[in-house]
Amino acid sequence: MSVELEKVKGQVAAAKAGYEHELERLVAELSFAESLCELQPAQARRWRPLIAKAAALVGDALAGRTPRRPRDLVADVEKLLAPLAKPAKAYTIYCVGHAHIDMNWMWSWPETVAVTHDSFATVLRLMEEFPQFHFTQSQASVYRIIEEHNPEMLAEIARRVKEGRWEVVASHWVEADKNMAGGESLCRHLLYTRRYMQRLFGLAPEEVPIDWSPDTFGHAATVPSYLVRGGVRYLYLHRPGTQGPKRPRAFHWVAPDGSRVLAKNDMECGYNGTIAPEMVNILVNFCRDTGLRFGLYVYGVGDHGGGPTRKDLLRGLDMQAWPVFPTVAFSTARTFFERLEHEGGGLPVLDCELNYEFAGCYTTQSLIKKANRLGENRLRDAEMAALAAAKVGGPAYPSVGFEAGWRDTLFNHFHDILPGSGVHDTRTYTHGLFQKTMAATSMIETRALRALAGALDTSAATDPSAPALPPSALMTSQGGGAGFQAANGGLSQAEQTLGSGRRPLMLFNPVGCERHETVEAILWENSRNWTGPSRHIPAFSVHTPDGDTLPAQTVETGSYWGHDFSRVAFPARVGAFGYALYTITEEKTADVPARAWQLGGEHHCAYSSRERQQEGLENDLVLVELDMTTGGIRRLVDKAGGVELISPQHPAPVLEYAVERSHGMSAWLVDHTGPAERPAVKSVRRKDRGPYKASLEVAWRIRSSDFTMVYELRAGDPNLYMSLS
Repeated sequence: MSVELEKVKGQVAAAKAGYEHELERLVAELSFAESLCELQPAQARRWRPLIAKAAALVGDALAGRTPRRPRDLVADVEKLLAPLAKPAKAYTIYCVGHAHIDMNWMWSWPETVAVTHDSFATVLRLMEEFPQFHFTQSQASVYRIIEEHNPEMLAEIARRVKEGRWEVVASHWVEADKNMAGGESLCRHLLYTRRYMQRLFGLAPEEVPIDWSPDTFGHAATVPSYLVRGGVRYLYLHRPGTQGPKRPRAFHWVAPDGSRVLAKNDMECGYNGTIAPEMVNILVNFCRDTGLRFGLYVYGVGDHGGGPTRKDLLRGLDMQAWPVFPTVAFSTARTFFERLEHEGGGLPVLDCELNYEFAGCYTTQSLIKKANRLGENRLRDAEMAALAAAKVGGPAYPSVGFEAGWRDTLFNHFHDILPGSGVHDTRTYTHGLFQKTMAATSMIETRALRALAGALDTSAATDPSAPALPPSALMTSQGGGAGFQAANGGLSQAEQTLGSGRRPLMLFNPVGCERHETVEAILWENSRNWTGPSRHIPAFSVHTPDGDTLPAQTVETGSYWGHDFSRVAFPARVGAFGYALYTITEEKTADVPARAWQLGGEHHCAYSSRERQQEGLENDLVLVELDMTTGGIRRLVDKAGGVELISPQHPAPVLEYAVERSHGMSAWLVDHTGPAERPAVKSVRRKDRGPYKASLEVAWRIRSSDFTMVYELRAGDPNLYMSLS
């Protein structure tokens, strides 16, 4: 192909692009002129003839009756519509640039880091080229990425923040799920993020008044309560749910306690917009609904980051010059919200939940949900123990360790992590963070509680009359059970005594109310012949702080990495934020009346059960009978209230197995399933028989899978415990 032909092709392409651009401008201005007539009906009679004349001018030009160059045609139309120019510019589109960055949604953590860095590098370059450009960014976690991996970039961001061109809307560590995260955790989002923004950019809480939650899948009714107390006045969201009253485009959202935030609902267009003439439709709809003359438009490539593009900014600047078009303002979100707060006095009020966007997220990837709840609870317990220990001369309060644990837990609240809507790499990274947190809380609480126990008087548990034993008779229990039960952050049940004699057991209560419960203790081999071929399991007794002696119930025996153990249960009482010393000894004491027991009868032949026996459990408060055909609950009675919660006429349904129809959003949505199957009962087996714990185990099979359910009642406890494995 000749150079001349290439040149001609380029000229044709440029002419075509210019022609299309001018026509797009004409259509946009004529369309907005029509919208002005709707928004200001009192002027419509005067404006419509001008619009009709302009439209006819365009039609004649396109038909060839009055040929004009596109640029000249635009000029002629805008001259005809000149009386509409000032009213048009009285309307404003606040264009807020944003980069929606999902934390490990469809990719791994290294990719999240790279996406964040690349997006911010683009934004900073655009700020150099376009002084009008403003940018809005949420999530403390992304700033943490830059602080860790490119501190020079963070310094540049800080400079732009100080200029007022980089708006920080990071009031939370991540754009978090607002239903499954605990209330304490949601407050921690504000606490740690406020501190972090103060340290990085010198921003006070009132300078970050927005909860930026465009993609969160649901919002509990109590959310405004904690937001307002944390200095948040505004909420930007895209997924306010569809059940209940209609969700206005802007509204006041009121919690049950009266706390309220001003919400902008972007469910109409989303949060990954591009600057184009069509965005005027969003403005017109908002103005029609509210009676206001301005609106919000969030633009920028998102989900996988990217943010505003050079094309967005050039198009916005171009449209600023269109006379019969709204004012296009590169803005911060706060500018929009403050004007909305000032001028939007007649906005509707909602006092309901904004749920549920994707109901499937409440069951998907249960391991993540379990890890989150364990993490939240263990952090809180460890904090209480560490604080108490520090007050009595124990280890210094490890604030740095707690902040790291909370940050990792808060990170995992992201709306594609805690709901389970991420890929495999998302889940493995999340569970790794959970394990880090659990290791830290376990060690913090272990050190703290041992320091507390060491500072308390345990002389009542000593046995000065115990005879000295030769080395051959000493027990191997000291050090037994290293790491036992610490897999998910529980406190290690390793033996810390000398391995013989009386066992002091210090119980701590980390909550603010007295607790009277059945507790368990692990005892490592503590008598001769507890191991080996002649092994026997001794009887255990418990000496209470009140001087009583009770028999302990042995609920399990086993071996663990070279040591044998017994798990015993007994009733204990510990005051609010208190402690109590119990002592366990190897001795037989008088039996006590059962406080939790099995209902099934005993056959006079020890090796036989009764034919077609009925199994169940009972304590002073609850009675439960099992359906021996299905393994479900046939009857459940609240004895204290005299209420039959489940009756034989309407037994509780047993577990079901069904396969969901395959579809593209199985993590988010629950689709219809095929026929449900019920498991077949393989066995119903008696386990614990009291006096403090009674339990039954049901074994089921569905197709080639076996699983069990343990039903358990405890002394003085109104709960029926069920564990599935």
